[in-house]
Amino acid sequence: MHPAPECPHPARVIAAWWTVLAVAVYLTTVTLHLPVTDLVDALAKRYGFPALDRGIRTGFAGLGALALAALWLAPRHRRTVLVVTGAVLAVSVLAAQRLLVVTGAEAVHYLQYGLVSLFLVRGGCSLETAWLASLGLGVVDEAYQHVVLPRGTPGYLDWNDIVLNGIGAACGLALAAAWLDTSAVRSGSTTPRLQWLIAAVLLAGCALLAACGLLGTQCPRFDVTPGGREYLVLSAGAAAVLLGLAWFLVRYLSSWLASAPTRPRA
Repeated sequence: MHPAPECPHPARVIAAWWTVLAVAVYLTTVTLHLPVTDLVDALAKRYGFPALDRGIRTGFAGLGALALAALWLAPRHRRTVLVVTGAVLAVSVLAAQRLLVVTGAEAVHYLQYGLVSLFLVRGGCSLETAWLASLGLGVVDEAYQHVVLPRGTPGYLDWNDIVLNGIGAACGLALAAAWLDTSAVRSGSTTPRLQWLIAAVLLAGCALLAACGLLGTQCPRFDVTPGGREYLVLSAGAAAVLLGLAWFLVRYLSSWLASAPTRPRA
């Protein structure tokens, strides 16, 4: 008799499903750009844009407050580093909302890529790998919008949105660090070999974007919407600096998790 096939370990099956869920969230964000834009336009016509924008901003502000509360209510032995991380992320979000965001609906980037990074961690990725993967998916999303979508996109690759994606992904990782069992999270940083691979891919991607004329403005500049709102248009270089700072924060959180106790110290 042939031996019965070995069943997959339940933990691996659960991790695979979390990864599938992360991919599903990402594909949903890619495919629903125009339907969501149409929905927001319809609601704006019915209720007026100022009222709709205030409502959306209030809703996302409430979600942000809940996220900060979740960090504060994390186990005591994790609280200090998470409060520091949460404070840095809160300042980053407020600065982005003031300088980079035109409408309240753009805050959906935080939610979308926060969920993607959180689900990737549940699927077994390290924090740093989950952030890098989420950021890469966000760049692909923005390039897709610029090249493929027939309307609702600027005439340049939107580095503002890519930075929002990176901030959102970091927010998801902070929540993962707050509540997931550290023994169940692969918290180590990426290996040097993988770092060189990531650097090579980023350089090749930048070269491709430059060849296609998608790198956007040469320097950051202020622009004004038809409604009179002034906002900052990031260049590729400025976005790279901001994302580098976000990566540093993720590495700090990842390094802390690698040495954190699984239980509070007595």
